[in-house]
Amino acid sequence: MPWDFRHRATQKTNSQPIQPQQQNNCDPSYPDFCLTKNSPDLNCRDITQRRFRVLPPDPHGFDRDGDGIGCER
Repeated sequence: MPWDFRHRATQKTNSQPIQPQQQNNCDPSYPDFCLTKNSPDLNCRDITQRRFRVLPPDPHGFDRDGDGIGCER
């Protein structure tokens, strides 16, 4: 959607699509993209991804309602 595109264009992010060589350093709580295991505490506004799978323990608290989908709003 256009607003998502504009949002991403101005947004700083610490996340990247998963590359095979990076998988060992990616947090397994977020299987759809690579967020490094030791990244600083992040909020949804700090990343570009929306409505992604979240597995326990969800160290960043992206899945506030516990339904397995992060950054829904």
